[in-house]
Amino acid sequence: MSPCWAVKAFCIPVSPVSLEKLCDASDLVIVGRVGRFVKIGEVPVSIGQGTLLADLRESSVEIVEILKGDESAGSILVQVPVLLPPGGSVNLDGIPDTGVKLLFLRKSGDHRYQVTDPHHPSLPGATVSTDSGEPLERVAGVECQVISSDSASLNDKLDGIWSLSRVNSGCIVPALTKIASQRSPILSLTAEDELVKRDDTLILSQAIADALSERGTDPGYLKENILHSIGVGTRSPDALPLLDPLIKSSRAEIRLAAANALKNIGTQACVAPLRSLLSDSSQKVRYIAAIGLADIAGIPEMHPSIPEFQKNEGKYISYWNNGIEGR
Repeated sequence: MSPCWAVKAFCIPVSPVSLEKLCDASDLVIVGRVGRFVKIGEVPVSIGQGTLLADLRESSVEIVEILKGDESAGSILVQVPVLLPPGGSVNLDGIPDTGVKLLFLRKSGDHRYQVTDPHHPSLPGATVSTDSGEPLERVAGVECQVISSDSASLNDKLDGIWSLSRVNSGCIVPALTKIASQRSPILSLTAEDELVKRDDTLILSQAIADALSERGTDPGYLKENILHSIGVGTRSPDALPLLDPLIKSSRAEIRLAAANALKNIGTQACVAPLRSLLSDSSQKVRYIAAIGLADIAGIPEMHPSIPEFQKNEGKYISYWNNGIEGR
């Protein structure tokens, strides 16, 4: 479910953060030390079909490092609009916390800036200098430092992982692997989930073991996330021998993750385990097994829609039970 801002009697969807879009849309991207934001006025903000009133808040920010753009001053003023929820109290979730932050800014005057996206005004920052390179690569480097840091808070690390989910950079997999090895339930499972999405087979055995674990300290929703990511992210043939515990699970949703992974890998070595799933007790699993076999064999007419499969399942099951060899 997408995050949203609750305003009056409706929910405003907030798109996931895109570091690439934020970098492209910003005049200045910095790591800075943020002071306390204070109200300096009110401004109208367009929301959907209407306009709502927002507090306009401002803070002085000391520049630690410039990742994109030019700014001669050592300190700048940054403004951010904050929507007023029902009752008139100010929701501070949209304001960057004090401390070292990564800020994406648009110029509004001499040494004055507004946040590029009020929905995502800042990310956790790090004071270690990043290597030269394109802005997106340098931004990713900052967040990799955050999630690798022993001193960063849990929330900062989770924000860093979340922000990097759409980015490819050489620092990301090593940083996530470090977190996954620390065995802190929330962080390690979150890192495992992100690595599985990236088809990292080196973490897959550990991720499967954790997803199947009965440890009460591991959040169930994170285990479900890992299983979903195995189904959509696993594509490497190297993963095939690691999927056996999922295929043999007594839980249909776990076998479904295995079926989806086998379908996505899509090699001849996946034929036998997919055929074994044609007799699964779950119709969802049987459907994925059938269309996975059709994809491997290159027979589009045996790749039915869900309604067609539900209506004529026997036709497809018997076709593949009669063998895929030579088709």
